[in-house]
Amino acid sequence: MIIAIVGPTGVGKSEVALQLALKLKAQIINADAFQVYQNMDIGTAKVPLEKRLNIPHHLIDVVPFQERFDVARYQKMARALLDARDNTPMILVGGSGFYLKSVLHDFNFPEKKPINEGQELTNEALVEALKLLDPERLKNVHENNRKRLLNAYQRALSGDLMSLETNQAKKIYPYYVFGLDMPRKDLYQTIEQRVDKMIEQGLESEVKTLVSQGMSKTAIDAIGYKEWFPYWAGEISLAEVVAAIKTNTRRYAKRQLSYFKHQFEVTWFDKKERSVSNIVTDILDVLQTSV
Repeated sequence: MIIAIVGPTGVGKSEVALQLALKLKAQIINADAFQVYQNMDIGTAKVPLEKRLNIPHHLIDVVPFQERFDVARYQKMARALLDARDNTPMILVGGSGFYLKSVLHDFNFPEKKPINEGQELTNEALVEALKLLDPERLKNVHENNRKRLLNAYQRALSGDLMSLETNQAKKIYPYYVFGLDMPRKDLYQTIEQRVDKMIEQGLESEVKTLVSQGMSKTAIDAIGYKEWFPYWAGEISLAEVVAAIKTNTRRYAKRQLSYFKHQFEVTWFDKKERSVSNIVTDILDVLQTSV
Protein backbone atom coordinates (compact mmCIF):
# COMPACT_ATOMS: atom_id res chain seq x y z
CA MET A 1 0.00 0.00 0.00
CA ILE A 2 1.32 3.41 -1.01
CA ILE A 3 -0.14 6.54 0.57
CA ALA A 4 0.75 10.18 -0.01
CA ILE A 5 0.02 12.94 2.50
CA VAL A 6 0.13 16.29 0.71
CA GLY A 7 -0.75 19.92 1.19
CA PRO A 8 0.81 23.36 1.57
CA THR A 9 3.82 24.04 3.74
CA GLY A 10 3.02 24.49 7.42
CA VAL A 11 -0.36 22.75 7.34
CA GLY A 12 0.71 19.82 9.54
CA LYS A 13 1.39 16.95 7.12
CA SER A 14 4.11 15.31 9.21
CA GLU A 15 1.94 15.08 12.30
CA VAL A 16 -0.79 13.24 10.41
CA ALA A 17 1.73 11.00 8.64
CA LEU A 18 3.36 9.98 11.92
CA GLN A 19 0.07 9.00 13.56
CA LEU A 20 -1.07 7.16 10.43
CA ALA A 21 2.23 5.30 10.22
CA LEU A 22 1.80 4.10 13.81
CA LYS A 23 -1.65 2.73 12.99
CA LEU A 24 -0.54 1.00 9.80
CA LYS A 25 2.96 -0.04 10.96
CA ALA A 26 4.15 1.89 7.93
CA GLN A 27 7.40 3.57 6.96
CA ILE A 28 7.71 7.19 5.85
CA ILE A 29 9.40 8.52 2.73
CA ASN A 30 10.19 12.21 2.65
CA ALA A 31 8.70 14.03 -0.36
CA ASP A 32 10.21 17.44 0.32
CA ALA A 33 12.90 18.58 -2.11
CA PHE A 34 15.04 20.21 0.58
CA GLN A 35 14.67 17.87 3.55
CA VAL A 36 16.89 15.44 1.66
CA TYR A 37 19.82 17.71 2.58
CA GLN A 38 21.86 17.18 5.71
CA ASN A 39 22.10 20.05 8.22
CA MET A 40 19.28 22.06 6.65
CA ASP A 41 17.10 21.50 9.69
CA ILE A 42 15.49 24.72 10.90
CA GLY A 43 14.65 26.23 7.53
CA THR A 44 13.09 23.04 6.16
CA ALA A 45 11.16 22.31 9.38
CA LYS A 46 12.34 18.72 9.69
CA VAL A 47 10.68 16.59 12.32
CA PRO A 48 13.31 16.15 15.05
CA LEU A 49 14.63 12.62 15.57
CA GLU A 50 13.06 12.35 19.01
CA LYS A 51 9.62 13.05 17.54
CA ARG A 52 9.76 10.47 14.76
CA LEU A 53 8.37 7.86 17.18
CA ASN A 54 10.87 5.18 16.08
CA ILE A 55 9.16 5.04 12.68
CA PRO A 56 11.64 4.35 9.85
CA HIS A 57 12.11 7.54 7.81
CA HIS A 58 13.69 7.56 4.37
CA LEU A 59 15.22 10.24 2.15
CA ILE A 60 15.77 12.70 5.00
CA ASP A 61 19.35 13.87 5.63
CA VAL A 62 20.71 11.70 2.82
CA VAL A 63 22.48 14.32 0.67
CA PRO A 64 25.35 16.62 1.76
CA PHE A 65 24.26 20.24 1.39
CA GLN A 66 27.30 20.85 -0.82
CA GLU A 67 25.91 18.53 -3.51
CA ARG A 68 23.48 19.29 -6.28
CA PHE A 69 20.27 17.28 -6.15
CA ASP A 70 17.40 17.02 -8.60
CA VAL A 71 14.11 15.30 -9.28
CA ALA A 72 15.66 12.56 -11.42
CA ARG A 73 17.90 11.47 -8.56
CA TYR A 74 15.01 11.61 -6.10
CA GLN A 75 12.84 9.51 -8.41
CA LYS A 76 15.47 6.79 -8.60
CA MET A 77 15.97 6.68 -4.82
CA ALA A 78 12.26 6.73 -3.96
CA ARG A 79 11.31 4.08 -6.49
CA ALA A 80 14.04 1.80 -5.13
CA LEU A 81 12.41 2.06 -1.71
CA LEU A 82 8.93 1.38 -3.08
CA ASP A 83 10.10 -1.57 -5.17
CA ALA A 84 11.73 -3.16 -2.12
CA ARG A 85 8.85 -2.61 0.29
CA ASP A 86 7.30 -6.13 0.20
CA ASN A 87 3.99 -5.74 2.08
CA THR A 88 5.10 -2.81 4.23
CA PRO A 89 2.83 0.23 3.79
CA MET A 90 4.78 3.28 2.67
CA ILE A 91 3.69 6.86 3.32
CA LEU A 92 5.15 9.61 1.17
CA VAL A 93 4.79 12.94 2.93
CA GLY A 94 5.79 16.38 1.71
CA GLY A 95 4.90 19.36 -0.39
CA SER A 96 7.10 18.86 -3.45
CA GLY A 97 4.37 17.84 -5.85
CA PHE A 98 6.53 17.37 -8.92
CA TYR A 99 8.92 15.12 -7.00
CA LEU A 100 5.99 13.05 -5.81
CA LYS A 101 4.41 12.72 -9.23
CA SER A 102 7.74 11.82 -10.85
CA VAL A 103 7.89 8.78 -8.58
CA LEU A 104 4.30 7.61 -8.87
CA HIS A 105 3.76 8.32 -12.57
CA ASP A 106 5.47 7.46 -15.83
CA PHE A 107 8.13 10.14 -15.97
CA ASN A 108 11.31 9.69 -17.97
CA PHE A 109 14.44 11.68 -17.13
CA PRO A 110 17.15 10.93 -19.69
CA GLU A 111 20.70 11.18 -18.46
CA LYS A 112 21.90 14.71 -19.14
CA LYS A 113 25.13 15.40 -20.95
CA PRO A 114 26.64 18.89 -20.59
CA ILE A 115 26.21 20.73 -23.87
CA ASN A 116 27.28 24.32 -24.46
CA GLU A 117 26.40 24.92 -28.07
CA GLY A 118 24.12 27.28 -29.95
CA GLN A 119 25.47 30.57 -28.60
CA GLU A 120 26.14 31.78 -32.11
CA LEU A 121 22.62 30.99 -33.37
CA THR A 122 19.91 33.63 -33.63
CA ASN A 123 16.57 33.11 -31.90
CA GLU A 124 15.01 32.36 -35.25
CA ALA A 125 17.62 29.69 -35.96
CA LEU A 126 17.07 28.13 -32.52
CA VAL A 127 13.33 28.00 -33.16
CA GLU A 128 13.83 26.28 -36.51
CA ALA A 129 16.23 23.78 -34.96
CA LEU A 130 13.80 22.98 -32.14
CA LYS A 131 11.00 22.41 -34.65
CA LEU A 132 13.05 19.47 -35.86
CA LEU A 133 14.71 18.34 -32.62
CA ASP A 134 12.01 18.75 -29.98
CA PRO A 135 8.75 20.37 -31.14
CA GLU A 136 6.96 19.48 -27.87
CA ARG A 137 9.33 21.55 -25.74
CA LEU A 138 9.16 24.41 -28.24
CA LYS A 139 5.44 24.72 -27.51
CA ASN A 140 6.31 25.92 -24.00
CA VAL A 141 9.00 28.43 -24.96
CA HIS A 142 8.38 31.92 -26.35
CA GLU A 143 10.40 32.69 -29.48
CA ASN A 144 11.78 35.88 -27.88
CA ASN A 145 12.97 34.20 -24.67
CA ARG A 146 16.56 33.54 -25.70
CA LYS A 147 17.63 31.97 -22.43
CA ARG A 148 14.91 29.33 -22.56
CA LEU A 149 15.35 28.78 -26.28
CA LEU A 150 19.05 28.16 -25.80
CA ASN A 151 18.41 25.88 -22.84
CA ALA A 152 15.83 23.89 -24.81
CA TYR A 153 18.23 23.58 -27.76
CA GLN A 154 21.08 22.36 -25.56
CA ARG A 155 18.82 19.89 -23.76
CA ALA A 156 17.65 18.56 -27.11
CA LEU A 157 21.24 18.06 -28.24
CA SER A 158 21.97 16.19 -25.00
CA GLY A 159 19.13 13.76 -25.69
CA ASP A 160 16.77 15.19 -23.09
CA LEU A 161 13.74 15.37 -25.37
CA MET A 162 10.28 16.29 -24.12
CA SER A 163 8.91 14.85 -27.35
CA LEU A 164 10.12 11.43 -26.17
CA GLU A 165 8.84 11.68 -22.61
CA THR A 166 6.47 8.97 -21.60
CA ASN A 167 2.83 9.21 -20.56
CA GLN A 168 2.89 11.26 -17.37
CA ALA A 169 -0.77 10.54 -16.68
CA LYS A 170 -0.01 6.83 -16.36
CA LYS A 171 0.40 5.52 -12.82
CA ILE A 172 3.44 3.35 -12.09
CA TYR A 173 2.05 2.24 -8.72
CA PRO A 174 -1.45 2.11 -7.23
CA TYR A 175 -1.66 4.76 -4.53
CA TYR A 176 -3.93 6.94 -2.40
CA VAL A 177 -3.52 10.68 -1.90
CA PHE A 178 -4.86 12.52 1.13
CA GLY A 179 -4.52 16.28 1.37
CA LEU A 180 -4.58 18.75 4.24
CA ASP A 181 -5.74 22.32 3.85
CA MET A 182 -7.26 25.12 5.91
CA PRO A 183 -8.81 28.53 5.21
CA ARG A 184 -6.27 30.81 3.58
CA LYS A 185 -6.27 33.33 6.44
CA ASP A 186 -5.48 30.63 8.96
CA LEU A 187 -2.83 29.03 6.76
CA TYR A 188 -1.03 32.31 6.24
CA GLN A 189 -1.15 33.06 9.96
CA THR A 190 0.32 29.62 10.65
CA ILE A 191 3.07 30.25 8.09
CA GLU A 192 3.99 33.58 9.65
CA GLN A 193 4.14 32.07 13.13
CA ARG A 194 6.27 29.24 11.80
CA VAL A 195 8.76 31.65 10.22
CA ASP A 196 8.96 33.65 13.45
CA LYS A 197 9.74 30.43 15.32
CA MET A 198 12.48 29.56 12.83
CA ILE A 199 14.10 32.94 13.41
CA GLU A 200 13.96 32.36 17.18
CA GLN A 201 15.50 28.91 16.73
CA GLY A 202 18.51 30.40 14.97
CA LEU A 203 17.73 30.22 11.26
CA GLU A 204 20.21 32.96 10.37
CA SER A 205 23.03 31.16 12.15
CA GLU A 206 22.15 27.89 10.40
CA VAL A 207 22.17 29.51 6.98
CA LYS A 208 25.39 31.43 7.64
CA THR A 209 27.18 28.26 8.76
CA LEU A 210 26.05 26.27 5.74
CA VAL A 211 26.88 29.03 3.27
CA SER A 212 30.37 29.34 4.75
CA GLN A 213 30.88 25.63 4.06
CA GLY A 214 29.70 25.83 0.45
CA MET A 215 26.01 25.17 -0.19
CA SER A 216 25.18 23.86 -3.64
CA LYS A 217 23.11 25.94 -6.03
CA THR A 218 20.14 23.63 -5.61
CA ALA A 219 20.33 23.68 -1.81
CA ILE A 220 20.65 27.45 -1.48
CA ASP A 221 17.48 27.90 -3.53
CA ALA A 222 15.37 26.84 -0.56
CA ILE A 223 13.00 29.42 0.91
CA GLY A 224 14.44 30.67 4.17
CA TYR A 225 18.00 30.40 2.91
CA LYS A 226 18.30 32.48 -0.26
CA GLU A 227 16.72 35.59 1.31
CA TRP A 228 19.64 36.36 3.65
CA PHE A 229 22.22 37.61 1.15
CA PRO A 230 20.86 41.19 0.72
CA TYR A 231 20.73 41.51 4.51
CA TRP A 232 24.34 40.42 4.92
CA ALA A 233 25.29 42.88 2.19
CA GLY A 234 23.67 45.69 4.18
CA GLU A 235 20.99 46.30 1.58
CA ILE A 236 17.93 45.42 3.66
CA SER A 237 16.97 45.10 7.33
CA LEU A 238 16.35 41.95 9.34
CA ALA A 239 12.64 42.76 9.36
CA GLU A 240 12.71 42.83 5.55
CA VAL A 241 14.41 39.44 5.44
CA VAL A 242 11.71 37.95 7.65
CA ALA A 243 8.99 39.60 5.56
CA ALA A 244 10.54 38.21 2.37
CA ILE A 245 10.64 34.69 3.79
CA LYS A 246 7.00 34.94 4.83
CA THR A 247 5.94 36.31 1.44
CA ASN A 248 7.84 33.66 -0.49
CA THR A 249 6.45 30.93 1.74
CA ARG A 250 2.86 32.13 1.25
CA ARG A 251 3.35 32.21 -2.51
CA TYR A 252 4.86 28.75 -2.44
CA ALA A 253 1.92 27.41 -0.44
CA LYS A 254 -0.45 28.80 -3.06
CA ARG A 255 1.50 27.09 -5.85
CA GLN A 256 1.54 23.83 -3.92
CA LEU A 257 -2.23 23.79 -3.53
CA SER A 258 -2.75 24.58 -7.18
CA TYR A 259 -0.43 21.76 -8.24
CA PHE A 260 -1.99 19.12 -6.02
CA LYS A 261 -5.52 20.08 -7.01
CA HIS A 262 -4.70 19.86 -10.72
CA GLN A 263 -2.28 16.93 -10.80
CA PHE A 264 -3.73 14.41 -8.34
CA GLU A 265 -7.05 12.98 -7.23
CA VAL A 266 -6.96 14.03 -3.59
CA THR A 267 -9.24 13.33 -0.64
CA TRP A 268 -9.04 16.62 1.25
CA PHE A 269 -9.37 17.32 4.96
CA ASP A 270 -9.73 20.68 6.69
CA LYS A 271 -6.89 20.77 9.20
CA LYS A 272 -8.49 23.60 11.15
CA GLU A 273 -11.84 21.87 11.64
CA ARG A 274 -10.56 18.32 12.18
CA SER A 275 -8.18 16.96 14.78
CA VAL A 276 -5.23 14.81 13.76
CA SER A 277 -6.82 11.72 15.30
CA ASN A 278 -10.09 12.30 13.44
CA ILE A 279 -8.28 12.78 10.14
CA VAL A 280 -6.29 9.59 10.68
CA THR A 281 -9.47 7.69 11.51
CA ASP A 282 -11.15 8.94 8.35
CA ILE A 283 -8.13 8.01 6.24
CA LEU A 284 -8.18 4.51 7.68
CA ASP A 285 -11.90 4.25 6.87
CA VAL A 286 -11.25 5.27 3.26
CA LEU A 287 -8.43 2.75 2.94
CA GLN A 288 -10.50 -0.04 4.44
CA THR A 289 -13.43 0.53 2.08
CA SER A 290 -11.10 0.79 -0.91
CA VAL A 291 -9.28 -2.50 -0.37
